[in-house]
Amino acid sequence: MLKKNPSQTELSTLIQVVNNGNYAAAETIATPLSKAYPKATLIWKILGVAIAEQGRMEEAIAPMQKVIQLEPKDAEAHRNLAMALKELGKTPSAEQHFRKCIALNYQDAIAYSALGRMMNEQKNYSEAEKLCRKAITIKYDLPEAHDQLGVSLLWQKKISEAESCFRSAILLDPTMADAHNNLGITLNELRQYEAATLSYCEAIKLNPRFANAYCNLATNFSCADQLLEVEAAYRKAIEIDPQHNLGLSNLGALLNNQGKLQEAKALLERALDVDPHWPPTLNNLGNVHKELGTIEIAMEYYRKAFTNDTTMASAFSNLLLAACYHSTLSPDQALQEAINYGKHISALAKHKYQTWYCQTTNVANDKIRIGFVSGDLRRHAVTFFLEGLLRYIDKNKFELIAYPTQPKEDEVTALIKPHFIKWQALYGKSDRDAAELIYRDAPHILFDLSGHTAYNRLPMFAYKPAPIQVSWAGYPATTGLAEMDYILADPYLVPVGQESPFVEQVWRLPEIAGCFAPLMDDIDIAELPALQNGFITFGCFNNLTKMNDDVVELWAQVLHAVPNSKLHIQTRQLSDESVLKNTYTRYAAHGITPERLILEGKTARLDYFKSYNKIDIALDPFPSSGGTTTADTLFMSVPIITLKGTDFRSRLGESIAQNVGQSEWIAADKADHIQKAKIFSSDLTKLAKIRSELRARVMASPLFDTTRFARHFEQAMMEMINIAKSR
Repeated sequence: MLKKNPSQTELSTLIQVVNNGNYAAAETIATPLSKAYPKATLIWKILGVAIAEQGRMEEAIAPMQKVIQLEPKDAEAHRNLAMALKELGKTPSAEQHFRKCIALNYQDAIAYSALGRMMNEQKNYSEAEKLCRKAITIKYDLPEAHDQLGVSLLWQKKISEAESCFRSAILLDPTMADAHNNLGITLNELRQYEAATLSYCEAIKLNPRFANAYCNLATNFSCADQLLEVEAAYRKAIEIDPQHNLGLSNLGALLNNQGKLQEAKALLERALDVDPHWPPTLNNLGNVHKELGTIEIAMEYYRKAFTNDTTMASAFSNLLLAACYHSTLSPDQALQEAINYGKHISALAKHKYQTWYCQTTNVANDKIRIGFVSGDLRRHAVTFFLEGLLRYIDKNKFELIAYPTQPKEDEVTALIKPHFIKWQALYGKSDRDAAELIYRDAPHILFDLSGHTAYNRLPMFAYKPAPIQVSWAGYPATTGLAEMDYILADPYLVPVGQESPFVEQVWRLPEIAGCFAPLMDDIDIAELPALQNGFITFGCFNNLTKMNDDVVELWAQVLHAVPNSKLHIQTRQLSDESVLKNTYTRYAAHGITPERLILEGKTARLDYFKSYNKIDIALDPFPSSGGTTTADTLFMSVPIITLKGTDFRSRLGESIAQNVGQSEWIAADKADHIQKAKIFSSDLTKLAKIRSELRARVMASPLFDTTRFARHFEQAMMEMINIAKSR
């Protein structure tokens, strides 16, 4: 006669084996017992756990479900099944069983903690925080709960609280590699780079195959500008796991920044094979294609990145920035893209400010307080247009606050810092917290100096932390953000009657929208190179992305029109051999042989300026014309032919030419451009005279007269304040 229930000896033996961690033996014993006693819940439960602990999650599901079938109110059984389902990626079902477990046993701390981890993975950080706090209330000595609470707080930018949680987890379990890794991330956020390194290294010591820890270590090295160590750490992560998506993607991004474009592209395509939908990879691949000049492909990758993660505002910004380089995108299409961005970002900013301290109180004895938000408060093109203003703006009438959006600083940072009454970092802060910080500083006017470029905080501007918000200097188009009140321009960048491409109201300064300070010691200007060479050298040192196929075709025609002339192109992308070869090929398609091209990659800043002594006439790309590069060119006394533009981005060269008295160098169309190149290059005496006089002339012009620009800027600020008061 068969027994209905297993004997106490059989159960005791099975329990002892599984408690000793001998799961294979437990499975061997439990399998025949489950057949002999098909209604014995405990045997099915042990069998399911034993199989799961051996990593065979799919096989574990059936015995775990059998337990629930036999005993639907067994909370632990629901938790075990949830754990297995989660490992299999069956997230909705796993969540359902975790919640069933908690409903049956509201004191199951492990279930609360595990569900908290799931909520973190789903980016539901507030829910994860509640669950993990509940787990800790029930069982304080549960290290996993402290660790996952720290993760939820870290993502909510509650950095100090997160650090405390990770330290508690480590105190409870010093061997918990995840907690050491997460503590490292937190210390990174606090800019404690040496301490972060120690945490990552401890995580790796505990788990030598911890690929994520190597990636985080790479991020830490990056913050400290230890680029060789960054690359080594990413390569180690990929060595451990050749399919490690984060390592592949981040190393690809690093190599892109180093100008190793083809290697970067190959790595990112590998990452895309691992996960074709992961937004960071799509975004990074977009960045590579932008550098390669394949703008439409770049925009498509950015669009896919944002579609897959609509919280990834940076991907949408990258799309809009790439659109500025697109040679055929219509103004209406570009505007609509920007408006779509603005609507999306504005909708995310709940509880916008509608009243401001500066309107109800006297701030600093009635001085006008201006804030500048930028990721470029260091040696950067934006700062070259900002430094002179900071130096000469009347500090008796204006107070300035800096809001850097990323931590890197250099000697230019040290130069401009004394001009600000406050230096308030926004990095590491959520958009809401950053907006609150600015709101409490009570600026009358808040400037965005980034637009849709790197490190921008446009989503923060959507909260409207200041009554007047202005876009300036960093981006040649509309931000698309309705909360941005003005965009600074001039009569040439945006002629009267051509305001339709902007969401913002166009505010024209009387002469020029930006005044340039090269922040370089005087560099000697050599005599006209053509006098020694016996031929004309045209040149362009702009970003290669601006040199689209139309530009290549026109410049090839210029070379054909001016016999024996050469074209000198110097830009960072040409450091990549494949890009160099492709550039030769592009010109060869128009009959330009390699000996007529002088192609150089990235150089040191001093060498970059000295290279201007090698060219006779500069050529401005289109439709995205030069700004900073054009100013550099004129500073080095080299005249530049620019094509008359049709919008903000394409009129930068025109505005500069008008303001430095070089209007005759503005070509009405492509045919006029070729004709001007022929005429100007045919008179070496006149070119030599320009070479000897141009720097002095432009230094006295609105482009470089910082005192004059500061007065115009001050007047604009006071008028904006008066308009706001009258409303």
